[in-house]
Order: sequence, then C-alpha cells, then structure tokens
Amino acid sequence: MSFAQTEKKLAEITDEGLFEKLATAVLRDGEPEYKALAHPGVNVAGKTVKSPVDAISFRSDTVPPHLYFVHHTITARDDLAKKWLHDPTKVKPRKKGKPTAPEGDVLKVLRIVAEERARTPNLKATLVLTTNQEPELQTTLDVAAAGSAAQIKIDLWTRSPPNPEDTYLPSSSIRRPPDFE
Repeated sequence: MSFAQTEKKLAEITDEGLFEKLATAVLRDGEPEYKALAHPGVNVAGKTVKSPVDAISFRSDTVPPHLYFVHHTITARDDLAKKWLHDPTKVKPRKKGKPTAPEGDVLKVLRIVAEERARTPNLKATLVLTTNQEPELQTTLDVAAAGSAAQIKIDLWTRSPPNPEDTYLPSSSIRRPPDFE
C-alpha cells in the first residue's frame, strides 16, 4: 500500500475500536518504550469503553519512574482542540447545572499526573496522542504548551508517517494488511 493510500485509508476510519487497536499496535511495534502498553480503552469485542485513558504503561525500572499515557481519536480535524483541550471549568452553561462536554484528553492526563506526582514527586510522564487527522497548527502548539507547562512530554502521532516510505503499519500487518472495510 502506498503512502497516499495508507493516509487516505487511515483518514476514512470511522470505527473507534478499529482505530484504537490499529494505533496501539503501531505504537507497540514502532517504539520500544510503548511495547508494554495496556489497553483499557477497548474491550475484547473491539469496542471502545469508558476509561480515563485509552492505553497506559508504567516503567519502574527507570530512574525516575515513567508513566506513559495514550489517547486515540478519530475526531474531525476542526474538533481536535476541543477533544484534547476542553476545560469544563471555563464553560458557563446555558442552563443551571454543570457543563456537559467532558474534560479534554490532555487535561485528563495533566490531572492524573499531578495526582501521581503527589505520590511520586520525580515521576516522568509522556502523553501519546494518536489521530487519523492532521491537527491545525494552533491546536498542535496549544497541546505542546500544555504539556510543557506540566513537564509532560507530548508525542503526537498523526495519520502521516514521518517517513513516506513507512506505511505506519505494524510489522505483523505488513505481510497481511489490516481490513479497513
């Protein structure tokens, strides 16, 4: 499959569970530090389930210890800023009550890391964001700024591989490409 075909197929994915499973496999295959990711965001049937994070792993064999968080999304490009950065505390609801839009994925992880650093002060953290879109420049900059302010590494994986020769598919899928249909 060519670079352009891979990019097009990834952009067309509408099944959240399929994208999460594929993206998690790509991360595990592509980066040694992501091999041990647990994937609580998808059940055995391949359907997404409610979870504060889509994937997570913890390295206690490093000094300092390191937590890795992953959030996957097939959200449209124009909605990525809200998906990742929405702060419900800054929203004034039209009717009495609480805002209904959930906390953004980046803010969820910032909160979790702050809580964990209370228990492990020198804890390092990485947040991996995967998307089948190409985020707008301002969204990317805002995500990077949020991570930097909290001393959390942000690792953004979009639908375009860094090397056009790479199809972004895990080696186990290169011999038999995944069924995108």
